[in-house]
Amino acid sequence: MAKAKSQQTEVHEYQAEMQRLLDILVHSLYTDRDIFLRELVSNASDALSKVQLMTLTEEVLDQDAPLEINLSINHDYRLKKGKTERFVFPINSTNKFIANKFFREISKNKKSENKIFNIKGRNFEIKNFFEGLARFDFKELCDQNIGAEDFIEVANNCSFIFIENLPDFSENNSNQQHRFITLIDILYEKKIPLLITSEKSLNEINSSTSLKEPFKRTLSRLNELT
Repeated sequence: MAKAKSQQTEVHEYQAEMQRLLDILVHSLYTDRDIFLRELVSNASDALSKVQLMTLTEEVLDQDAPLEINLSINHDYRLKKGKTERFVFPINSTNKFIANKFFREISKNKKSENKIFNIKGRNFEIKNFFEGLARFDFKELCDQNIGAEDFIEVANNCSFIFIENLPDFSENNSNQQHRFITLIDILYEKKIPLLITSEKSLNEINSSTSLKEPFKRTLSRLNELT
């Protein structure tokens, strides 16, 4: 019989930015919690079956250790009201790393191309397009003379969108804010998931006076899409 050895458990914490990246990945790839939990338990069960077989043929650390699955839930993380997984703020080097790393992960092995649409005789270009995944700077979408028809074309061709450098809003950029409201309305109708880097949190973003009311709807929809 194999000799049982004492088992010492070690716990290692990820660096804060890597842990946050993993959180974003998990909650983006598994938007359905039931599917995620089923996959988690299934994988753990397979691992326990392998360990059980090893006890018959190989030396293991502790043959008497119970074979069981323990799920630990971080209540503060999952139940925090208004928590968004892909709305990253403020804009700094750490959060840029998190967002860029996430987008590289989901676009890995996907073909990169410049996607060009012809809309009523003019061209609209997506410079960073990866088989349905698109990446834009805020100014590309909302600081140009484009509108709903362009945004509808984007929504019809994209399954995921990364918007960088969302600014705070005021009277000085109300035109850009108006385009952003239109964009989010269209993406919301199509249920396009978003990753956004922003100067401020959703609760802190200001608005131009004339757009305060419709912008409340935009913030609510951003909370769902991110």
